[in-house]
Amino acid sequence: MQQDSSFHSALVVRERYRDDYWRKHDPIAEDRLLWRAQAFRHIVHLLPGQTILELGCGEGLFTHALLRVSRGENPITAVTFQKGAQISSDVGEEVEPGGELVFYESNPGNPILQLRRIFSRILGKPDPRHLLSRSQIYDLVSEIGFISVYAVYNDFVFPPLTRRLIWLLRNLSILLENAPGVRTMAGSILLHAQKPPEQKHAPGAPLFTHKSLRGAVSFVIPCHNEEMNIRPLVDRILDLYGDYVHEIILINDGSSDGTATVIEEIGKEDARVKPLHRNPPNGVGRALAEAFSQASGRYVLSIDCDFEHLLPEFRDLFDAAVEGYDVVMGSRFSRHSVLLNYPFFKIVANRGFHLLARLLLRRNFRDLTNNLKLMRREVVVNMQLREPGFAVNAETGLQPLILGYRLKEVPISWINRSPRMGASSFRLVRVGGGYWRVLLGIWLKQMSDTGPYASLCRKPIREQNDGKGPGASSTRG
Repeated sequence: MQQDSSFHSALVVRERYRDDYWRKHDPIAEDRLLWRAQAFRHIVHLLPGQTILELGCGEGLFTHALLRVSRGENPITAVTFQKGAQISSDVGEEVEPGGELVFYESNPGNPILQLRRIFSRILGKPDPRHLLSRSQIYDLVSEIGFISVYAVYNDFVFPPLTRRLIWLLRNLSILLENAPGVRTMAGSILLHAQKPPEQKHAPGAPLFTHKSLRGAVSFVIPCHNEEMNIRPLVDRILDLYGDYVHEIILINDGSSDGTATVIEEIGKEDARVKPLHRNPPNGVGRALAEAFSQASGRYVLSIDCDFEHLLPEFRDLFDAAVEGYDVVMGSRFSRHSVLLNYPFFKIVANRGFHLLARLLLRRNFRDLTNNLKLMRREVVVNMQLREPGFAVNAETGLQPLILGYRLKEVPISWINRSPRMGASSFRLVRVGGGYWRVLLGIWLKQMSDTGPYASLCRKPIREQNDGKGPGASSTRG
């Protein structure tokens, strides 16, 4: 009993300290809380109706941010310790089986925070927090029975740096958070854990909200050795977005495992699923070009086989399409995006490519090379896809841009594949040259109407659809 009383007193002190800090010392508290709420939404892949338990809500500043990003669709129980609420020191008892825990802790290893604590002691205002290191957090949560535990460094936008360097740090934060060595200087530590047994994907309430998109979307999914991923992905698409589905085109791109068999089985179970088997030469660019030429929905959504965890976030893409955007792209590098275990050199290469592309094309964008894109069929018809490999993602991002279509980027999460999902076939050294080749071709098109994309132009869909399918006369493998 005495232990529980001490535990509760410590929670009250931390809660009051945090609220006071946000109100008096954090010049971007509102933005920071919104970022954290978005991170929570992405990390747990929040679905309507799921309940949220917020411990230590204090004055409710973070609660309001949660309500905003959850669209008011998720019941929130907010507990404040300052008003005498009691909770067991065993947090695991408060989380249902399969439930997830997300927690932020100030980073005790950050030199700026260490200096602030030293000066606080000198001034007679000691910091009452008892901060835990990344390894301590990981060990503590693992000991009380949680699984899927990871603790990552997070957030380089913190006082006193925010007053003069806020813009720079907001744009560099994702890079710094994944940089070896440097990431240990982040302002906080983000913890995720799940209570066993792992929550299964049971059919839930469909996420259908836009009647104008009923039966309008062709889902295009290239598959290369994706035997483990393809059925869960298709089942989940039909569970959540079945009313949007016009067709699901599964492209078996020369797989050597059981992908072809799985695709055929799914196709026999649902007439909307259309298997497409390609002969060599293989390549995701060739696979997408062939599938685009056969897609017949009013919209085409291209996704990867390992995007099952991203499905709740597709709602944002459909919302933007209804707003009138021609192309909606999932951005991994928005400030509200979440990147976990992202390879550092891929971040550097991606950011370098986009920086140069923005300078050459004199346009403002953050991430146009992700395969998660929802496009009106006219856009697909007008594109010229020449790259055989992953660089096709640069073509599908940059070509609509210079053709003058309305583009919108929505933040998404990116979490590295787990062992059960298999290995990605993306290799930076092998595919990097294709991206630069695309950028050069797009630049030549914009500056002098020359180069490999010289004939690229925007035409009404009725001028190009000759009965062979959308894009039949304009896409190339």
